[in-house]
Amino acid sequence: MPNRTVFRFLALAMVLCGLWTGAACAPGFSDAGNDPAVLERAARRGDAQAQYVLGGMYYQGQGVPKDYAKAAALFQKASDQGYAKAQAFLGEMYIRGWGVPSDRETGCDLLRDAVAKGGVGYTQMRETFRRYCPQ
Repeated sequence: MPNRTVFRFLALAMVLCGLWTGAACAPGFSDAGNDPAVLERAARRGDAQAQYVLGGMYYQGQGVPKDYAKAAALFQKASDQGYAKAQAFLGEMYIRGWGVPSDRETGCDLLRDAVAKGGVGYTQMRETFRRYCPQ
């Protein structure tokens, strides 16, 4: 990954981690002390936030082995429940073909929906949306 991409990814991870914990934290979804086993049980029960956080842990390889396919599956479950942060990550994964077949149209649809929902932390996704998705 180019240095700029790494920096942007780390900045996004810090924002998302801060949103999850309510405080600033180092990059990574598991830095807040999230237990993957506890999150796995909650995710299986349909908890969208647990699906999102556990998906992020698989996305980054924090506390679990890095696995884009598992991350995408968890983000999809949370996204199906309207969880905008998961939609944004899943959209970028479709655009880049990480853990899912590359599909710019699907990725742009997910990003478009996530950006429309607004909220803190979507600045990076808006840039990705503008770069890859036709207006």
